[in-house]
Amino acid sequence: MKKPGAMQAPKSRFDLVGGHVALDFVNTIGNRLDPKLRRDDLATTGNFTDWVAAVGLGPEPMQAPIQASDLDEVRRARETLYALFAAVIAHTPPDAESVVALNRMLGDIGAKRQLSAYGAGLRWTWRDGTGASEIVLFTILSQAAELLSSEAAGKIRQCQGDGCGWVFLDRARSGHRLWCSMRDCGNKARPGGIISASRRPAVQGK
Repeated sequence: MKKPGAMQAPKSRFDLVGGHVALDFVNTIGNRLDPKLRRDDLATTGNFTDWVAAVGLGPEPMQAPIQASDLDEVRRARETLYALFAAVIAHTPPDAESVVALNRMLGDIGAKRQLSAYGAGLRWTWRDGTGASEIVLFTILSQAAELLSSEAAGKIRQCQGDGCGWVFLDRARSGHRLWCSMRDCGNKARPGGIISASRRPAVQGK
């Protein structure tokens, strides 16, 4: 649910607190660390279409239909990225299988790009038959790879709220940001804090 004053795309029901599209993608699992309250905000193809529009990666609605099989690949990619981000946060070596999976996805989808003549120059285009979800996923995965291989990776944090698990770029001057949002987990951590709608079970939440 969009909260008053939240800096989000119009009509978005997603909380975009990651500070990076790949982190917001991973955050489409709500209450990731609480099995009882865990919620998938990409439970349907329509959810994915809405999220793509919310983060500005495509038109609303997407021009090509998304199939259930496409969504399965999207979810696998999301969990691969979470595993890699979690390793960075924990200062542990990345899981080898996750690295292989990311490289495979980048290679498989990237192979569908080609340079085409455009006026007096060239531009990247996609081969006929490339799915809309593949194009979006390639953008997310490419940006995730850039983040993971940059100095900014050292600023990736995970919310300290009970059961939350959302990840974000820590741009706080102190470098010690603890919460996904002070309006949410940060509020609950304060004495007398209330449970925010974005962390309630699905029947009460967004």
